[in-house]
This record gives sequence, structure tokens and C-alpha cells, in this order.
Amino acid sequence: MFVFFTLFWFSPDISVTLEKDQLQNKYDKLSNNYTQLQETASVNNNQLKSSYETLSKNHRMRCPDGWTRFGCSCYFIPNEKRTWDESRADCQNKGADLVVITLVKYQKFVSELNNMNGESWIGLKTEWLQGSRYEWKWVDRSPLRETFRASGLPAATQSWYTAYSNQQGQWRQSDDVHTKYYICEKRVSCIL
Repeated sequence: MFVFFTLFWFSPDISVTLEKDQLQNKYDKLSNNYTQLQETASVNNNQLKSSYETLSKNHRMRCPDGWTRFGCSCYFIPNEKRTWDESRADCQNKGADLVVITLVKYQKFVSELNNMNGESWIGLKTEWLQGSRYEWKWVDRSPLRETFRASGLPAATQSWYTAYSNQQGQWRQSDDVHTKYYICEKRVSCIL
């Protein structure tokens, strides 16, 4: 009878202990699975961020359809004529501006790009300076380098003069009310 009573007495404790051990094992497995899932999610998140950054970088480096890439910019010549101011506004609506030409290699590229259109506006215009004189300025506010004057652009003498490039790549001045083709330039990310 004592054996029976002892078994009866400890039987619920054994049952509770077994159940506790089983629950602890399940908890340990769930905790381990949770940790592994967190690690996997972290790795996947890092890979996703890296892929997103790569795609974003590649997207910023691409030119829109119909644009031509050269150096760190994309170029576009719309198939319509406008005044200088209208041309600039249209380029700005495209997230660009009229082309700025600061190096000989860009002048050659623009000349080749413009070869079929004839005369195209570039982003150069006279601006009033203190001291009763005008100066040629690019749309990005940089001054005209003297090395480009040899291409046919006279000294700035009036405020309404704007510049265009002809088929030979020579720059000429014109009143800003005439209509011409124009060259838009959009800067893009660049790895040199």
C-alpha cells in the first residue's frame, strides 16, 4: 500500500515535470527558430538594400529614352524650333537646361550631335555687369572661357544676345526672339 500511495503521490509531479520539460523543449526550439529567422531577415534586408542602391545608382546613370550620353551628361535635341527663352524653359521642364560647353571635347561632341539640325541654341547669354558692360555667361552662371571665342562669338555688347552653335560647331550670337533648334543637357551620376 505504501508503494501505491507513493506512486500515486509522485505521479502528478512526474507528469508536471514531463510536461514542463516538453514545454521547455518547444520553447527552446521556437526561440532558436526565431533567432534564425531574425538573422535570415537581417541578411535578406541587407541584400535588398544593396540591390536597391545598385539599381538606384544605375538608374541615375542612365539617360532617358531618346537622349545621348557623353561624359557625365545626357543630351537631347528636340525636333522643334523655339526662341532661346522657350528652349530653356522646355529643357528645364525635362529636368535639364540648355547645354553648357566648357571643354573642347564637349564642343566637338555637341557639334557632331548638332550636325543634322543646323543652328541650335546653347546655354550662353549676355548678362549685364556693373561698370556699364555686358559679359557672356552660361546658364549655370559660369563665365565663358576665352579659348572658345575663336569659334566665332563676338564680345558681348547688348543684353538680349544669346548664342547658338551652327553645323560647323561655330558659335554665333543672335537676338533671343529668333527660333532655332536647341540642345538640352541633363547631368547624371558619373563614375570616372
